[in-house]
Parts: sequence; C-alpha cells; structure tokens
Amino acid sequence: MSNDFLDENYKEPELPSNYTKIEEGETVLRILAKPQMGWQGWRDEVNEKGENVSKPVRVRDDGKDSFDVADFDEDVRDVKFFWVMPVWNYNEGVVQIWNIPQTTIRKALVALNRNKAWGNPVGYDLSITRTGKEKQDTKYTVMPNPKAELESTILVKYNEMKIDWDAWWVSDDPFQKKENSAEAPKEEVNIEKIPF
Repeated sequence: MSNDFLDENYKEPELPSNYTKIEEGETVLRILAKPQMGWQGWRDEVNEKGENVSKPVRVRDDGKDSFDVADFDEDVRDVKFFWVMPVWNYNEGVVQIWNIPQTTIRKALVALNRNKAWGNPVGYDLSITRTGKEKQDTKYTVMPNPKAELESTILVKYNEMKIDWDAWWVSDDPFQKKENSAEAPKEEVNIEKIPF
C-alpha cells in the first residue's frame, strides 16, 4: 500500500529570520551600509508571561574611548564589543541585521577594507564559512567574491524595511511598523551612491 499523503522529503516551512546567524557551512552576504559599533551585554529578566529571558543591553561606541565595562549595571553579564549592519542574506533571500561580536570576522573585514584591490566591503559579496559546532572549536573564514553591482531589487527590499535603529539599540523591535508616527523618514540607499 503506497502512502501518498505527504512527499517523503516534506519539511515544515520556516519564516526567515530578521537577524543573520552564521550557520555551519557557507553563508553568502552583501553588506548594505557601514557598520554601527558598540558594546552589548545580557540581563536576565522576567517577561510579561512570567518566563525568564535574557535581554540584550547595548551602548553605542561614540569613538571617544570613554566606554568602561563598569558603565553597565552589575546585573549585565558577558559584555562584548560588536559591529552591527544591514545585510542581504543570499542563503535566506532577505534583508537582515547582522550583529558581529566575532573578532576574527571584524578583523577580516578591516583587512579587506584597507586592501587597495578590494576596498569598501559594500561593493562585493562575502562568503562567510563557519566550521565547528561548539563555541570552543568554531572558526570563521571570510572570502570576498568578485566585485559586482548590487541587484536593484535588493535595494528596493532594503529601503522598504525601514529598520528603526534607535529601537534596535534599546532592544525594541526595529521592524515594528509605527502607525501614524511623526518620526522623520529613514534615509534610503541609492544604488548610485554605492562605490564599487
């Protein structure tokens, strides 16, 4: 008796995340804007459902060497420096926020940016390869792909996202559409402004 109820390779569909997670294997990304920098720690809280949750606590790096870990409250743990930026994730086919606490990835991006042949990482795709499953044996490799213009449809999708970075910095939902808001319009990215 055959079973044709479901295809034998059936998998539940998953909505893509708004946040980039570098999984084991290769993830191909395109950076859409320059990074913002800061410090992030975690605070344990009880949410409105009575569940224990860890919530990020962030401080922008103003570039004045004025930050001190002691500036965070005592209950904030695991404070790390990070970069954050919008990216197009080719694996998922969506615009996402990429938070980069990994020093090896940031150093690779700095090296590419300073390299005369490559320059600004906004001008090409990046293949990020992760090996290892456990934190202690995980390694990241950053490989630039040949320079190429960004597809205009990706810029349209990015501009439609209207990421609210102020909300993100205070751990609110940066993708929440604000109805009847008097907020200033977000800056749109123009393909002609992106250097290659």
